[in-house]
Amino acid sequence: MKDKSFLILKDNRIIRSILLLSLPIMISNILKSLHDIVDMYFISNINDKVEIVEAQVSAITVTGPIMQICQALALGLMIAGTAIMSQYLGANQTEKAKKVSGQLLILSVLIGIIFNLLLFLMAPLILQWMGADTSSNLYKYSVYYVQYRSFEQVGLFVIYAFQASRQSTGDTITPVILNAISILLNIILTWMFINVFGMDIRGAALATVIANMIVIPICFILMVKKKKNTLNLEWKDLQFHLKYIKTLFIVGMPAAISQAFTSLGFLLINSLVMAFDGYVINAIGVGNRINSLLLFPAMSVGTVLATFIGQNIGANQISRAKKSLWFSMLITIMITVIGACILLFLRRPLVNIFINEVDNPQAFNMCVYYLYFLLLVLPLMGIFQIWTGCFQGAGRTGLSLLLATMRLWVLRLPFIWFLMNIIKIGPPSVWYAMVISNFGAAILGTFLYKFIDFKPRISKMNKNAKEENMSKNNIVLFEPEIPQNTGNIMRTCAGTDTYLHLIKPLGFKIDDASLKRAAVNYLPNVHFKVYENWEEFISQNNGKMYFFTRYGLHTPHELKLDNPNEKYYFIIGKESTGIPKEILKQHLDSCIRLPINDKIRSLNISNVAAIAIFEALRQQNYNDLSQFEPETLKGKDWLLK
Repeated sequence: MKDKSFLILKDNRIIRSILLLSLPIMISNILKSLHDIVDMYFISNINDKVEIVEAQVSAITVTGPIMQICQALALGLMIAGTAIMSQYLGANQTEKAKKVSGQLLILSVLIGIIFNLLLFLMAPLILQWMGADTSSNLYKYSVYYVQYRSFEQVGLFVIYAFQASRQSTGDTITPVILNAISILLNIILTWMFINVFGMDIRGAALATVIANMIVIPICFILMVKKKKNTLNLEWKDLQFHLKYIKTLFIVGMPAAISQAFTSLGFLLINSLVMAFDGYVINAIGVGNRINSLLLFPAMSVGTVLATFIGQNIGANQISRAKKSLWFSMLITIMITVIGACILLFLRRPLVNIFINEVDNPQAFNMCVYYLYFLLLVLPLMGIFQIWTGCFQGAGRTGLSLLLATMRLWVLRLPFIWFLMNIIKIGPPSVWYAMVISNFGAAILGTFLYKFIDFKPRISKMNKNAKEENMSKNNIVLFEPEIPQNTGNIMRTCAGTDTYLHLIKPLGFKIDDASLKRAAVNYLPNVHFKVYENWEEFISQNNGKMYFFTRYGLHTPHELKLDNPNEKYYFIIGKESTGIPKEILKQHLDSCIRLPINDKIRSLNISNVAAIAIFEALRQQNYNDLSQFEPETLKGKDWLLK
């Protein structure tokens, strides 16, 4: 199967790429939404008293934000993992992407277990805090639903980790297949538990848990299976790597807080809405489910955009990343306008699927009225999803947190409270505030976009590691004279993450045109330092130093250059006279000769530097450097085309 990440980076038809990758995610999101819809459908058709059925349907609506708060960290880690792995893959650093995937899986299992325990034990307290009447049917069924579904947490976290790993490579199809398996199992089991065994809302929750638990082994198998163009995990990737865990939390926590704040905000909205009659809660719950289905295409484009921007930023294709943003914005506006038209003409039939107009006219009419406002803001909701995807893909999850916080906590919640308690307009307070908050978020997202510099997040993440590698292997030029030679060495340093030290006097200026031509415009990628003299260099550097000279008694293959805790310096003298004799005499045992015949005095210093650094890299297993042609260039399969 062709790797979709190649498509992301190489296909110039950006709109086509976005649409192709969005379609599977859209299907996946629709399948996920079917979970609550399936539960609502089967529960609403239970043969019991209307008030009992209504309490169980409302329980799903009331507890939704509770479950989402618990999932917030999983979503945050998934967002962080997708952004980080996408940028690593875009920069052709597959091994580091695999390590991130491994740490994400470890965290998912551990945090899932913790959340399982907390959710089960604290469910009654949470419902009481929300103001639910402990003697009511709504409270009873809500506690049942939360406690049973607490056992899905491990499975949910693992599935999100798997999804992040696959989406970062551009594989949006495999998660769809797994979601399809999960939802199919959920439908079958929910029908069986409710209609065959006569269970209530607990049967729906149990079906969800079992369906997710069945999918977990499949995720594990696929994550470790060796397959072309996938992040197959090895044992070394499943060991703790604190720097990657730290990075996941640094990038993921703003996204997790954003998700948690959003869910908590909707929890508070539900608490306010609980002051109304049960039919209002039922109407809002059904309306939100219908709206989610129509919003999923925009959410899918936003998810793809995050991967798209992440990989292109990692590959330093900034202009392409920005183009993908505006193309995504155009696509989203178009599909949300179509969704709004669907709501305009098909509101009543859609509502009638979940709320019978004859049996429950109040809830039916309330939901239809609610959908009228939803169709007005659907394009604005789509724009919000695009800004969120943009910020997350760029690794600026703090901006997505700010946007979500302003949308819900600064605009929507205060307006709901004001309209309910001061103006006293009742249930419409919810949808009036929804219009205001989404309009404000669309404007704010445009403003926050100005603060994105589109620099790779992994450049910060890799800073310490890269500097470590660069300080590990060092080329030292003692008084170099010819700019072209130094330019060639700079090109080698740029391509091997090697640090360059230049000791004065230099036979040229750093901005010499000949040096720049020899470096082939790679000079900005070279990390180097200039010293006034040898003494200054010695005073500032400490490590294993090897001096390349015609008079050395050792060869490069005799050197041991693979100590991870050691720094290596390869000192090369100036073209005319080499390294001064007085310096060499102080380091006789560290003098290295490249074996040559007597036809020439020595090799060109740029050749010496290349031989030295590649012998070191060979012993160090090349320090995550690509051992094949990157896909950001011609690709490793170019010769086969």
